[in-house]
Amino acid sequence: MPMNENLQKVNEKDLAVQVNSTMSALYWEIGNRINQDLLKEKRAEYGKQIVLQFASVFPDRKIVATLLRQFSWSHFTLFIPIQDELKRSFYMKMCRLENWSVRTLREKIDGMLYERTRLFALPWHLEM
Repeated sequence: MPMNENLQKVNEKDLAVQVNSTMSALYWEIGNRINQDLLKEKRAEYGKQIVLQFASVFPDRKIVATLLRQFSWSHFTLFIPIQDELKRSFYMKMCRLENWSVRTLREKIDGMLYERTRLFALPWHLEM
């Protein structure tokens, strides 16, 4: 593959990552503003909307800024519904370390990797 084509592919990937990061930041800002200004930190009666949940689950703007460089919006839509913070952190860390695609992340969540890993880590004491 010629060098120009390689550079173009790298530039396209970088651009896609930047656009996705910017869109996710915008979604967070919208959810945060709605939570603070319109709902006054009350839960929306019309249902759990993902943008509102995004700002609620990840309330710290600095942490969000870091996460936006690591995950796509599609990743966030899978992280957000996870209620258990430890479980969410587990999937986020594994996703980052293993560079999981959205499909792989979904498969790991559906396959209950966290629960299986946690079960395996429990000390088993068998009395005979």
